Amino acid sequence: MTPSQTENSAQDAAQQGTPQGTQQGAQQGTPAPRRTRSKAAPEPTFAEQLARARQIVQLLEQGDVDLEQGAKLYREACQCLKGCQDKLGRVRNEIELLNGEIMPAEDVLNRESDAVPF
Repeated sequence: MTPSQTENSAQDAAQQGTPQGTQQGAQQGTPAPRRTRSKAAPEPTFAEQLARARQIVQLLEQGDVDLEQGAKLYREACQCLKGCQDKLGRVRNEIELLNGEIMPAEDVLNRESDAVPF
């Protein structure tokens, strides 16, 4: 590139709001860096989450874990149980939809007889 072409290129880049190096890279056919997505592990099943929560309860009841590990396990058990509750809610909604018994969410949440004991 001649000095006048470089100056014009810089002016064009400034007007377009792009840095000169980016525009030159695009002119030279340099591809932009791609972001790769890591594939997430499949979501654990209801049975797997419930089994893990039960396993954690047994570990905590044994009392052989230190405070930090116990807190970490407790948080994990809470996440497992939340996942179970979410799955149960989705299945309940699907069943009610299939049965034509759609109820307002507030009614479903306020029913005490439907509480899931954990």
